[in-house]
Amino acid sequence: MANNQSKREHKKFMKEEFYNFWENPTRTAFRDLLKNNVGEFDILDFKESFPEFSKISRTILAISNLENGCVILGVKEEKDGVLKPVGLENLIDKADITKKIKKYLPIKLFENIEISNLSYEDSDYKKLIGKKFQIIFIPYKPEHIPYVSKADGEGIEIDTIYIRRKTESARANYEELQDIINRRIETKYSSSREMNLKVHLEQLKKLYEEIPQTISYSPFLSNLGLVIPRALLGEVKPNPEYPKESYNEFILKMLDKKKKLIAEELGVGD
Repeated sequence: MANNQSKREHKKFMKEEFYNFWENPTRTAFRDLLKNNVGEFDILDFKESFPEFSKISRTILAISNLENGCVILGVKEEKDGVLKPVGLENLIDKADITKKIKKYLPIKLFENIEISNLSYEDSDYKKLIGKKFQIIFIPYKPEHIPYVSKADGEGIEIDTIYIRRKTESARANYEELQDIINRRIETKYSSSREMNLKVHLEQLKKLYEEIPQTISYSPFLSNLGLVIPRALLGEVKPNPEYPKESYNEFILKMLDKKKKLIAEELGVGD
């Protein structure tokens, strides 16, 4: 019983240390994460070196379907759980990383991934001195889960939902998939509503483009009651039938209304 309680307390400590680093990812917080020997668990993955981009994409997908998490590159976890900051020989350009993982990740996930580089020329934790690390921050957006892999590769299959099981990234089973779906439902988010909004705005913009903002009058043809909608002849004047409210003005008005609705929902309205 005492041993189980000790394990629970250690797990709680590990997560608290991790959340401290997640909320404030400084060199000092990273040092504490390693110095306090916070081992690998479901939302924190350590890699001694940079693996295949397909494999790291699988880990990103698995964590993103669970919670906020990180993949830390340049740290080796020994068999006894001790963390060894070996560092990376070379830092990979962030643009190269994002370019290589993009093919495997849904756009909603890919757009929110962040990558940080950390290096230590000096530190009170001697094991860090002269070492370089890269951290991939993986956000949790329950309104968009489940995230599904977009391509085949080494260690990853297309159209597959991955989840973290302790320290492993695995294909989600029935129970895990039900849990993911339930968490999505709890957000009451509708992707179809978002898609409909995009369609409506695109159509509205197209309609505005169909109406000329100016028209040209020919003194001769105007006497015949004819109007030329292009600047071919005569004087250019504003089109009296063009909407007084421009497309941009309409969007700004809708944004203002939406912000007021959100404020009222949060109980902070005027």
